[in-house]
Amino acid sequence: MTNEQQIYIHRMEVLAGALETFLDTHDPEQFDISIYHRERECGSVVCTCGLAGEIPEFQEQGLVTLPGNSVEYKFAKKMYENDSEYVGEFLGLRGSADYGEICDLFYVWFYLDEYGEEVEVTPAMVAKKLRGIIESRKEEWKDDQTS
Repeated sequence: MTNEQQIYIHRMEVLAGALETFLDTHDPEQFDISIYHRERECGSVVCTCGLAGEIPEFQEQGLVTLPGNSVEYKFAKKMYENDSEYVGEFLGLRGSADYGEICDLFYVWFYLDEYGEEVEVTPAMVAKKLRGIIESRKEEWKDDQTS
């Protein structure tokens, strides 16, 4: 595994951990995968991308997200169309091959029950999908040379 790939794995593990412990310190209503980041009287409501932007380690590494409907897409000095593409690249998910994983991870309509109906998405559900991506990447990258 290359150094860059190790960084991506670490970032995904940090985000998965933040999702897994989110309800330890937050009300369940403060997580809404369909809302980027909105302020309410009872506290901020965030989706997965909004939560990633609140992680100090990620902020130190250049991930900049702003409350509301605006996002400052500055990572890697590149313009992004939306928050999921931006955070996806920060996590090492990029390109058309990974776009399916980005959608599967960040968009509410990719969380369906057995009847094809949308379900209420919890942080634990997103963390489980992210853990699956981590394991897939570890397997995919295991033979790459460290650089």
